[in-house]
Amino acid sequence: MFPLTPNTGICRLCHPLSSSTLGSMTGREKFYKTIMLSLAFLLILDVAFSEPAVSPAPSQDPPAKKAYQHPRQDMLVLGSTAIIETEQTAKCYKQYQGSPTLAKDVKRCLEASTTTKGAPGEPYFDIDGGQLLISKYEGDRNAKLTCVVRDLGNRNVVWMKMRPLPIMISINKILNAPDSRYSLETDNNGTFNLQIDDLRRADEGIYECQVNTDPQLAWSVTLQIVVQATVSDIVPVKNGKRDGRMFSFTYNETDSVELICVGDGSPSPSIEWRKWREPPQPPLPAGNVTLQIESINRSQAGKYECAAENGYNEAPDIRPVFIKVNYKPEVVALVTDVRAAAGEYRQLRCGVDAYPKAKYTWKKDGVTLDPPSGAIKNSPRKQTTLVIVSVDPDRDYGTYSCHATNFLGTSVGYINLSGKPMAPVITSSPVGNRRHAYKLTWTQQNGQPPNYPGTIPVNYYQIRYRGWWRDSTKDRRKVYSLEDESNFLEEVMFPDSTKAQQYCVLNELRYNATYDIQLYAVNEYGDGDAVNLTIYTALAKSDSNITEETTTPNDVAIQGSISSSSKGTKEREDPDQPAKSWQNTDGGNTAPSTRATLVTTLTSLIILLRCIDFYK
Repeated sequence: MFPLTPNTGICRLCHPLSSSTLGSMTGREKFYKTIMLSLAFLLILDVAFSEPAVSPAPSQDPPAKKAYQHPRQDMLVLGSTAIIETEQTAKCYKQYQGSPTLAKDVKRCLEASTTTKGAPGEPYFDIDGGQLLISKYEGDRNAKLTCVVRDLGNRNVVWMKMRPLPIMISINKILNAPDSRYSLETDNNGTFNLQIDDLRRADEGIYECQVNTDPQLAWSVTLQIVVQATVSDIVPVKNGKRDGRMFSFTYNETDSVELICVGDGSPSPSIEWRKWREPPQPPLPAGNVTLQIESINRSQAGKYECAAENGYNEAPDIRPVFIKVNYKPEVVALVTDVRAAAGEYRQLRCGVDAYPKAKYTWKKDGVTLDPPSGAIKNSPRKQTTLVIVSVDPDRDYGTYSCHATNFLGTSVGYINLSGKPMAPVITSSPVGNRRHAYKLTWTQQNGQPPNYPGTIPVNYYQIRYRGWWRDSTKDRRKVYSLEDESNFLEEVMFPDSTKAQQYCVLNELRYNATYDIQLYAVNEYGDGDAVNLTIYTALAKSDSNITEETTTPNDVAIQGSISSSSKGTKEREDPDQPAKSWQNTDGGNTAPSTRATLVTTLTSLIILLRCIDFYK
């Protein structure tokens, strides 16, 4: 880019500072001149090595859709239809404003206005002041339907009610309808206005003022009688059984429910179903006239509401609907194992859930009972109770069953009444204070001494126990334990009927060891309920610390927890987590610009050093 001169061997930027000029310059001037030339040279190199501007690649995205354009100022939007707004359009829109079928009504109005005037001399309707929709309330005094015909000539004008059935009301000035509430207002200019007094719901419909031309001319007026929305009936489609005249229906569990809410009113009301609950719940998903529940269950029974509204009510008309669900009884014995001593009072109870209400039967050992009056009590709280005033062991001990039955089936609950002893209550501490013996103490659940009058008898107490401990042999540990049931050690203790608290001393135990103890009472009716206890004997006198050979289960657990807690894991980076790196935020390629900067810097440094070397 910059050729070398033959005289100096350096670039021409340094050439002006040849020997002819150096002699007249001081050292400082030479240094400043060199700096200025180097800066100029750096600027030139920066421009030379700069990357050319690259225009961005064309986008691969599809072209954006055109934005929605609003209709012109002179356009009238009716739903999805836009029409040019004229004087007649505005008049039709004003006439039908608020109608649920606004677009259709305005279109019909415009068609009528453009076709009513026929050929010269032919009759046509004068639409100025004409009506297309009249809305009145039931009970209003009157409604006037206007009809003005121009160029009538000798044609006949007829008023007809088209819906629900065609009925001729009048022809010219003569009323043809027998209803005295109709009257005509006419003149000699083609005015035939129909007036209806004392408005009723049946007056609603479409009326036509017709002229007998060919083709026939007709001017339609819709008379709407506004009636508040009501729920007139609830109709079951299938399965449901209606209870009398009330809105109450009964289904069997797993039936499909389908109820239609019949609404009445003008305009036709909208219907919503809700499950009644406090606070009020949102409408059910169906959101229409039909309530549908597939495979109903007992939790879905309850009160529902059907609401009808057409916009003219101050509040929706709501009717409660009660849905009942029949299901098979479910019986649960409240206490399945009852213990009683001779002469005690006992109640055997079964809880029952059923709809419709179940009938109850009690049996003992499979035989139906016929107890005296009052022995069986069926409470309204869905419970049946068998009362035994004074227990006779020979007669009353056994297995009882309560049966609940309705037309969907029967369920049974079982209760066992016996004289087996209850489980004792152990009162001694699990940590012993002796090395080779342990004193086990207990009481009866009722707090009375054994064989106290009116209590379940105890013939003797059975005590079964076994021990286990740990020893170490060289590097191996071995657990010594009486593991199988045949190795249990046993003690028999006869009760002391003079004391509430009983005791038994277990001897020849191993020091610093663990023992499992099982205690239960025995009488003529069998073994009572057992209670279990784990105890620990005391250390040997010479033991100041717990050694490895005499480690209790608690100590082993502590050692284990310390050992496991010492195995800490070294925190390290997640191999699945990508390494952090600096990201280029401009999205471009930075390598070329970095390389150009490096080349520029190195080149400038070389030139500067050559020039300085030349000046020396």
